[in-house]
Amino acid sequence: MNNCPPFTIFAMMKHFSIVLLLLLSIIICHAQKQGNIWYFGDSAGLSFNNGFPVTITDGVLKSLECSSSVCDSNGVIQFYTGSNDNNIFFITSFNKQNQVMANGDSIMGNYSITQGALIIPYPDNFNKYLLFSIGNVFPLPTNNSFYSIIDMSLDGGLGKVIQKNILLLDSVTEKMIAVRHGNGIDWWVIVHKYGSNEFVKYLIDSNGVNGPYFQEIGSVLGDFEQYGQMVISLDGTKLCNVVPSNFIDIFNFDRCTGNFSNSNTISYTNNFPNGFYGCSFSPNGEVLYVSDRDTLFQFDLSSGNFDSTKRILYIIPDPNVQIGQHKIGTDNKIYISTLNTLGQIDSLNLYLSVINNPDSLGIGCNFLPCNVYLGGKISYSSLPNDPNYSLGRSLSITIDSAKAGKDTTICQGQIVLLGSPALNGCFYSWSPAIGLDDSTKAQPIATPNRTCTYTLTQTDSNNVDCKFIAITTDSVVVTVLPLVLANGGNDITICLGDTILIGTPPTSGYIYNWKPTISLDDSSKAQPFAFPTSSTSYAVTMRDTTNNVCKNISTTAKITVTVNDCYVNKVYPNPNDGNFSIEYNLQSSGTFNLYDVLGQLVIKDILPGLTGIQNINAVNLSSGIYFWEIETGKGVAANGMIAIMK
Repeated sequence: MNNCPPFTIFAMMKHFSIVLLLLLSIIICHAQKQGNIWYFGDSAGLSFNNGFPVTITDGVLKSLECSSSVCDSNGVIQFYTGSNDNNIFFITSFNKQNQVMANGDSIMGNYSITQGALIIPYPDNFNKYLLFSIGNVFPLPTNNSFYSIIDMSLDGGLGKVIQKNILLLDSVTEKMIAVRHGNGIDWWVIVHKYGSNEFVKYLIDSNGVNGPYFQEIGSVLGDFEQYGQMVISLDGTKLCNVVPSNFIDIFNFDRCTGNFSNSNTISYTNNFPNGFYGCSFSPNGEVLYVSDRDTLFQFDLSSGNFDSTKRILYIIPDPNVQIGQHKIGTDNKIYISTLNTLGQIDSLNLYLSVINNPDSLGIGCNFLPCNVYLGGKISYSSLPNDPNYSLGRSLSITIDSAKAGKDTTICQGQIVLLGSPALNGCFYSWSPAIGLDDSTKAQPIATPNRTCTYTLTQTDSNNVDCKFIAITTDSVVVTVLPLVLANGGNDITICLGDTILIGTPPTSGYIYNWKPTISLDDSSKAQPFAFPTSSTSYAVTMRDTTNNVCKNISTTAKITVTVNDCYVNKVYPNPNDGNFSIEYNLQSSGTFNLYDVLGQLVIKDILPGLTGIQNINAVNLSSGIYFWEIETGKGVAANGMIAIMK
């Protein structure tokens, strides 16, 4: 089989709410009632919208075998297809008003093709459908398969065939089925090549019809084998093909790869001279029902030798009436049509027979012949050839959902590990990336400075072979409690002998510790008094003692108190006539120096003591601007400018 083109599907999830992906949920939900209305035979119809079959008599088909129909998500018929005049060259599509759909005539087909019509919704467009058909282009001796495209948004919602009779494959049998791909979105359409043992498969995805993909397996289907039903189990894992030359082919089917395997052929050439035509699987796929012209059989597929489990459930009493096609309803019961070969109306072909409990063996299956009245309409051999629209993704697909971790609370500045250990085949992306050491890790370290919701997007590529890439998301809230930071206050300069209040007002629930403790009145206070005799850097540490996640968290801040040798309170008067005073405060003895504008020292006077007021006599100096300084052994303690004016 050829390789299929790649495909990606997105699965969405929030806090582990995996529905499978938002898109898949919508599609499966949309499909729940698509198979609820059947049109078939001669004007016959049934509705399953109430959970059980209700007769519909407004149909306009007249089709011996070929028919297919489809509803919207609410169970409202969209259109149906078959012959309305037992035409051997064409079939017709009819809209919900039972009128010929716009451009819906002259679709290649034949009223007497076992599975001559099949309707498939587009995977990504609920308004568009593909109609597959099997017919003959005269004078070719064999049937060909075709497809047409219907757009239900046109003609006022009644639909229109926008492309018609596109040749798919030549030389095919009358067998055609569809099953949803393992990804739960796409479709496989399967036909069988005439005169060979080749199954031919087409993948229907958002790109349209892809293929063909050939596989040789099972029996050769020639002139006497091209008729009869080919059906697939509800779960899409088994296929049964019956033919009038009295053999049964059973296969396993992989919905991801489209491959058949485990071929099992049982021939009854000498036992069943009337030829097999109809077949069906029970809902659980463990019981098989097969019918020839006049007999309905049951097989137990769970047995190691299911051939030995064959039971006869029913033999039709009228030699002119034969058993027709089987179809499982949305109520999980199997319905069976009957055909009067003389074209007469009788008590048999005005009804469908029903298997009420098809999962049960023997009489427990509760087969009732002629049980569902068709309101005076005739079934012929026909029942709609519709797929299981509600089939979801393959059970072989497992999804490891994103796990962002549990919501948590931290103190500002603390770190927290998010997520869970990395999984093979998965890729990760966190948003926002702020505060994370690596936004592409399964378990990043987070250090947010405020409360933040982190969303993890996990891309799981482990099912890429099934054209399924699951993208799931999960979120985690990291609540950040604000941290009260230590604050020693602004750096400050004082004069020797001054006392200053340092720090900031206390915060309830915190304890304080200042270092060094020298020249502090209390090193455990939030705001101690400091009176250093030299410049000193103090550090305050405050620790949270409250009963929350920040308990015992400490922060530290610093403040530098610079101590000057002196500061000048007053130089007065200024300007003056040469007589002025200086008020001073020194850490050690010093001198007063006065300089002219040329930088020449004009007065030098020793200042007695550490504090005091010193009178300066500069009357002998000329009027002008002069610069002064107080100098100690540690350098210049203060300086300034005065003006002498005489």
